Amino acid sequence: MKKMYIMVGSHRKTGYNKKALDYILSKAPKDWQITVDWAIDKKVAYCKSCYYCATHKGECIIKDDMTQIYSHFIESDKLLFISSIYFSSAPSALKTILDRCQMFYCNGKMPLPEKDVYVLAIGGAPSYPEQFTGLMENLKHLLIYINGAVKEKLFYSRSDKYGGTFEGENLARLQEFTEKIFAE
Repeated sequence: MKKMYIMVGSHRKTGYNKKALDYILSKAPKDWQITVDWAIDKKVAYCKSCYYCATHKGECIIKDDMTQIYSHFIESDKLLFISSIYFSSAPSALKTILDRCQMFYCNGKMPLPEKDVYVLAIGGAPSYPEQFTGLMENLKHLLIYINGAVKEKLFYSRSDKYGGTFEGENLARLQEFTEKIFAE
């Protein structure tokens, strides 16, 4: 059985992120174990930069929802990040989770099988050259240490223009992206 972990970064649960998530889940194979977390719902404190994790291999001094999130990052075969873009980067709740992944950095690259990673990012603004760079840079550093490789990414700009629906070309792109996620 494949295990997939989905982290949704948006602070809003009624917009594009939710619609994309619902579409993707509707196409998921029934025999996959899929866990979905919304970053905004997780109780995650800020990284203290205390380096406790550097001297206590694989353990963070803060005991909160990150303990389970770390396990999902490690144990899942596939990861999917669905996120809005705020100021060219991850929304604050997702950014806090990514910052807490300092624990992985302090412990070095883990000897894990390569995991496939998929990223769906949605920006409300018209397209500009580095609209999605901040999110991808944040994810890059996490993925190095958990042996994750981005297999596919789907970026939408101008979501404010589309009124919260996936239609036409935008729906076709989402369909293609979803098929790639669930291809064996």
